[in-house]
Amino acid sequence: MRAARKYDMEAVQRHLADELVKFAEQEPLRVFAVAFDLELYEICRKAAKLSLRKAICQSERVPLELGSLPSPVFYQLMRYRTRCTEAAQEVLTNLRWVLTQILGRKGNKIVTRLRHDYVQVSYEWPALWIWFRCTSCLPHCDKLVPFSGAAEHTPRMWWKEYVDRVWYALEGRPVGSVSGEMNIFEPSIRRAVTCTVCAPDAYKDLKEFSEQLASRIDKAVSMVGQPVNVYSSK
Repeated sequence: MRAARKYDMEAVQRHLADELVKFAEQEPLRVFAVAFDLELYEICRKAAKLSLRKAICQSERVPLELGSLPSPVFYQLMRYRTRCTEAAQEVLTNLRWVLTQILGRKGNKIVTRLRHDYVQVSYEWPALWIWFRCTSCLPHCDKLVPFSGAAEHTPRMWWKEYVDRVWYALEGRPVGSVSGEMNIFEPSIRRAVTCTVCAPDAYKDLKEFSEQLASRIDKAVSMVGQPVNVYSSK
């Protein structure tokens, strides 16, 4: 790459940059380090975002390419990862949207009635997820109260365990796709189908919920700033 720059071989530079990008999905940290060394900062940012899909320190061996990375840059990269994790987990920390913003669910409607100068809010039962409709299997102890005036809804334990697994998975990989991974998804389905009330709708509802959750997580992470401020790193 440096030789191509020295002799103004732009076509070769573009080709080498394209080849480097191809490796970013499998080896994002290595590509990040190489791209930073070559001052390919746009590739740096892409590699940093792709690195969120992989847990840090999966390998026992330190990638050799990281040896050339300045400590302040590596620190920025780790801070970026921390901010992304916090943003992703916040989606699950504040679950009001689970009741108030159910996207695309048939029959979903918030009914408001004025009674003595206040608004009473209620939900159509067909619009609620099965883990709220069911009152048969083991409940979770917490009640979700989306806002003042709304009825309390206690979710089933199998759903809360699913949410907890997603939350912990985001510690290592703050990306929405973890919400649909089988080791996260399947244990709750296995538990849900033991309940005669939950069984018919558990898979469908949890699948739909996991997709909406993934979208929200990815949107939250996308709002985090640039992975690395290259100008403050020089």
